[in-house]
Amino acid sequence: MRHSRISQAPGLAIWVLWLLSFSHFCLNLTRSHGPRTAKYQLAVAAEGFRSRGQRSMGLCGIEFNKRWRDMVERGLVQTKIVGEDGEAITYGLRIDPEDTRHAKIVQFAEKDQNKESILPEGLSKYAGQYLVQIAGIRRLRPPAVRNLSSLPPHDPNTCSLCGGPYRLQLREPLGTIIVPGTDREWDCHYNIAPQQVYGHALLVPTLQNEANRRAQHLTREDCIDLIILGYGAKCDSETRSGLCINYNHPGAGASQNHIHAHAWVQNNPYPIDKAKITDKAPFMLREGHVQARVVQDYPAAAVFFTGEDPSQVGNAVYDVIKVATGEYGFTYNLLTSALAGRGYKGVGVYLFIRGTDATNEAPLVLGQRIGSGQMAGEWIIDKPDVFAQATEEKINKALYHTRPSSLKLSGMEANEEKKKDERNKEDEEEEEEEEKDE
Repeated sequence: MRHSRISQAPGLAIWVLWLLSFSHFCLNLTRSHGPRTAKYQLAVAAEGFRSRGQRSMGLCGIEFNKRWRDMVERGLVQTKIVGEDGEAITYGLRIDPEDTRHAKIVQFAEKDQNKESILPEGLSKYAGQYLVQIAGIRRLRPPAVRNLSSLPPHDPNTCSLCGGPYRLQLREPLGTIIVPGTDREWDCHYNIAPQQVYGHALLVPTLQNEANRRAQHLTREDCIDLIILGYGAKCDSETRSGLCINYNHPGAGASQNHIHAHAWVQNNPYPIDKAKITDKAPFMLREGHVQARVVQDYPAAAVFFTGEDPSQVGNAVYDVIKVATGEYGFTYNLLTSALAGRGYKGVGVYLFIRGTDATNEAPLVLGQRIGSGQMAGEWIIDKPDVFAQATEEKINKALYHTRPSSLKLSGMEANEEKKKDERNKEDEEEEEEEEKDE
């Protein structure tokens, strides 16, 4: 085994592949919210927060929601681009001019010359258990890098986040984070095409340190920091909302080749939070300080981690990442759910294991690039045609096809293989009976 730093590497490697292969999921599984629940949750998601005074949502010293609203009100979460027809376009977020009483934050995209709106009408729906929403302004963001695995080394002079026209140094940051326990510094910047109107930030190791001008590959230190931030993000007791911290690896939804993670407002538990965790004995990591279990009855392949010490959890997660990427060549998403309702203090830590083929990143069933949010079950979509096609069945299939081919046996193929084995066993028993009769 190549990773000598991982004392449990042989057993861990076997566990990652073997247990995930038993995370049973059937593609015809239907799990829907009741009408009243779906209606309530949809209303919360569509309406967002209203201005009701000071709230307590925070991120290591940053009053996240208060700072976000201040920047929106000042017109900072906006960007100018030149459209395909050569006309200047401004898009981003602002306070709804038609509803100043509630001071709602809304998306907009309009031509500078005549203020004509070019934004698709806001739409949201439930496809079974999955919330599906259109975030039209995300169509206007800088083009994503399509194949990160074939990129040359990270070049800070051309990188869109640290050297291009949209570089982070040109933006007023939401704040700076000093991670408790590690004292490492992260910058918190607004996303110029947020998928959550009430807060979507980019987290980047501070660019004041030249060593942090690097490619989109998580280090052990990065992983520990993100888990600590996920554990420490304060929830809003009034709106019952929290902050989701997440990371997309190359080939798993990352759109830019500069080290970054996301922090956005989470209004409800995700579907992954409601999926069953295996009742098999947990895999004990870091001398028993961390427990890891496989998520069952969910189309994507996911591991759930829990432990009191976020540094130990971060180390354990990275141990699995090293095995999944180094031993098997998989890719992954990492996500902390503030509203999971399970795990230490209700924070869910999930590692999604994915294949590296292009169809694993954007399954052909929907053609939608799938990042951490979609993997957890909240589908933010930027194209109306994809929105119309997004049914529970198609989303299930899309998530299922993010699995590495070696782990797809846990879905329909597993059921078919089981039936085949049962038929073979019956045939053998019949043959044995016939031989006895003769």
